[in-house]
Amino acid sequence: MWFPHDGEGLRLKEGEGAYYVWAMSHHLWMIAWMYHIVLLVQGGRRRFWGALYRWDTLSKYDQAAESLVQREAVFDIIYNELADNTSHLSVNEIAESLDLLEEEWEIDATLRTFILGEVKSSDYTHTIGDVTFHIPYLIDHNKYVLWKCYWPDCHNCCERQGRLPLTSDDLISIKSTLNYSKLSEFIEKETVVATWQEPTAIMSGVNLKRRDDETDKDDGTRIPCRFLDDKGSCKMHPSRPGVCYLYPFSTWLESHGGQARIQATYQFTGDCPGFYLGDTITEMKDILDEYSGVIARYSVQYARTSRECYGAASIL
Repeated sequence: MWFPHDGEGLRLKEGEGAYYVWAMSHHLWMIAWMYHIVLLVQGGRRRFWGALYRWDTLSKYDQAAESLVQREAVFDIIYNELADNTSHLSVNEIAESLDLLEEEWEIDATLRTFILGEVKSSDYTHTIGDVTFHIPYLIDHNKYVLWKCYWPDCHNCCERQGRLPLTSDDLISIKSTLNYSKLSEFIEKETVVATWQEPTAIMSGVNLKRRDDETDKDDGTRIPCRFLDDKGSCKMHPSRPGVCYLYPFSTWLESHGGQARIQATYQFTGDCPGFYLGDTITEMKDILDEYSGVIARYSVQYARTSRECYGAASIL
């Protein structure tokens, strides 16, 4: 079987396992996206060779009458194939994380109940440059959920991160930092491929190993990063993965008027003591200004990663 890979062919050898998901619109001129995931089993280990994600006609796809039906059908295919590999945090897991956090940090009782989904809130949007931030507003308390970083007193994000997905930019920079001459060797020894579910997409990609013996079965579990030193600093900084710079935000794309727009909101895993309640988001102005640039750059890097076949996403 023959699959395209960045303009060249990748031939699967007989006996090697492959997982293949393909989705395209029935009008060639309105190809919405193609999605390939190829996992090869070699030498007892699962290896990642390539994934192809293309979204060349986003506006036409979103405007097409049958687009919603198409996306639901494609999601069903992908979900059925990949559900066994996706991971989620349950309310109980988040509660356990908050209990652990409160052993060292004081957490506002209202904030705790909000994180556990027990407080009514609305979505306040604030746009800076190319990024729209979604900030929770607690209606009954007239408060915004805000954030600040307590590093170096806290480095929970390095000790309890569920995964470290890499962009193609990360692959190049970290490869050099770890003194690998060949990218293939770096990917083979220092990374693991995983598939997981985000609120708006099914994701597959190359993740940096947080410990030497990490496998795809460890995806989503809290593992201390092996590059965290005893002072709470990153041994790879400033070449650490782009996703580390995003924390505590997650980001995604939405179509508005036929144009892709960058969105961002908090990750609430119960691990970060930096969240607090405030009267106005102006208290976070400098932080949002800084992160708008970080998030915009990461979005560009992730799009390039998908085009270069090192990751893939299926929009829900």
